[in-house]
This record gives sequence, C-alpha cells and structure tokens, in this order.
Amino acid sequence: MNQMVKRYVLWTYVMLYVFILVIGLTMYVLKSQPVVELLIVLSSWTATFVFVIMFRKIYPQGNLWNYIKSQFREKISLSTIVCVVFIQILLLIGVLFISYNVWNVPISEQLITSWTSLFLLFGYNLILGH
Repeated sequence: MNQMVKRYVLWTYVMLYVFILVIGLTMYVLKSQPVVELLIVLSSWTATFVFVIMFRKIYPQGNLWNYIKSQFREKISLSTIVCVVFIQILLLIGVLFISYNVWNVPISEQLITSWTSLFLLFGYNLILGH
C-alpha cells in the first residue's frame, strides 16, 4: 500500500499542476472569468478525481459505489460541523483584517453589503471548500 500512496500523491500533484497550467492558459488566451472560476472549482476536487480514477488499483476487490455509501453511513457529529463553521469564520475574520492591513480598506466598508449576502457567500464558500 505504501507504493500505492506514493503513486496517488504523485498523480494528485501532476493533475493539480495540469489544472493550474490550464487555468493560466485560459486566463491568458480566452480571458473568460466564468471559465476560469469553473476550472478553479474543478481543480479543488483534484484529489477526489485521482482517487476515483485509481480506485480499482487501490481497492482491487472493492466497488466504488459501495465504498462511497460506506463513507456516508455514519452521522456527522455536531462538534465536526461546529469546527468547520468556526474555521470558516476565522478565515473570514482573517481576510477582513488582512484586507484592512494590506490595502487599508476599513472593515466596515468590507461589510457594507447586507448580512444576508455575507451569509449566502459564507455558505457558498463552505460548500465549495474555499
């Protein structure tokens, strides 16, 4: 299994670098922001793509669908959900302070949008994994 882990890590990095190259070429050639955003979201799933592609080599006797169902069989504990939300809140606060210190944008101006918009963006980024 040690050899398989090395191959998994290697292919994950290779695929990530390919995504980064494609994102850069898309930014340079097409200059299409929606396509770039889509590629960025897809690149964040690189490790999952590699796992799905390599599943038969990692688990030769296994079934991908049964494996996925087994991973979601147990309920998520409340402490895990609270931890994830807390990390996202810390990231938001960190970005607000960094923007304030680097670009001198007051925090009140960064939060000028409605709390509803901030809540929706928070949930959107939480789901995307940013």
